[in-house]
Amino acid sequence: MYILGIDTETTGVGYFAKVVELGAILVDAKTLKTVDCISQRINPLISIPESASRIHGITDEDVKNEPTIEEVFKTSPFLNWLQGVDTIFGHNVKFDIRMIGGDRFSGKQILDTYPLVRKQFPEWENHKLQTAVMNLELEQRPAHAALSDIESTCDILRYFLSNLNLTFEDLLKGSQNKS
Repeated sequence: MYILGIDTETTGVGYFAKVVELGAILVDAKTLKTVDCISQRINPLISIPESASRIHGITDEDVKNEPTIEEVFKTSPFLNWLQGVDTIFGHNVKFDIRMIGGDRFSGKQILDTYPLVRKQFPEWENHKLQTAVMNLELEQRPAHAALSDIESTCDILRYFLSNLNLTFEDLLKGSQNKS
């Protein structure tokens, strides 16, 4: 059995924002070892605002010859992975689900590490992915790169299971709670 981790980099956070990078990892649900991954820049067919480029470093020039998200879905294993899993995970993953197209995720369990981190470590100044990585002393990877971010998110899941005496079911339940 597998779970699917997803992360996106986008042109912004508003309603009209588009994906410029997709990172996905297919993970063995028992061992949390990565089985396969996708890292793909995506042509959003709109200009990337400078404010977004400052965050993730992706420019119009970087994506002008890249496939659109629909082309990526047709040519990569992403949709097959999505159909074959019951659980999707990520850090603030509801945003990524919305950006990719929420209807594609119908019927899937959602495991969001953001509320888990918030619940376990309320004393932290914030609960952003990079803050969690730093505070938990996990492997440092480039920030705001979709594949690196989802790999870091998987590290957080491994930390919770190894160090906090939590089960996978505990994580699923805890990620649904808002605190």
